[in-house]
Amino acid sequence: MERIKNYMYVIIGLALIIITALNFYSTNDLIYDKTYVKGIQQEYEGLYLKALGENSYNNFIYYFELGYFNDSQQYCESARDLFSESNDLFSKSLAYYEKSNIKDSKLINTKIKYLDVLLDTNYNKYEACEYLEVAARQYDLGDYDAADKQVVIANEKITAHDELIPKLNKLKSELEVITE
Repeated sequence: MERIKNYMYVIIGLALIIITALNFYSTNDLIYDKTYVKGIQQEYEGLYLKALGENSYNNFIYYFELGYFNDSQQYCESARDLFSESNDLFSKSLAYYEKSNIKDSKLINTKIKYLDVLLDTNYNKYEACEYLEVAARQYDLGDYDAADKQVVIANEKITAHDELIPKLNKLKSELEVITE
């Protein structure tokens, strides 16, 4: 069920990106901007990897909470790698948008702000995975005090992630209004 939900987010994100591009070019009569399209491509690929990362993260949490610490580590490592790869793509997308010939556009400026926040949220999730992976390893070895300390740090990263979500959602809403 969770996997389907994540894929739905990817599909919705892709649809939003395509609609954004079509509306932007049709309403502003701008010349085809190759860097903008490359930015969209990188953003889409990043959203896809982020959704896969969320799925791996959810699998990690499932096994972690059941106490299958050894099994959970592979999912945490996968999630961490996917969050890292998606951040690389978001960074490239951000660079393309900043390089675009349509910098003065409200759409581009909002996309840049959105990607900045998205990078921060994703990085916090990445760091949480690092600490949780270590915690799982330490729990598996029976070092509960050290593992508990790692979980506390991971929870701080998750809290930092969660605190950025309202800002991210606000920017998503702004993008939707701009593209209508």
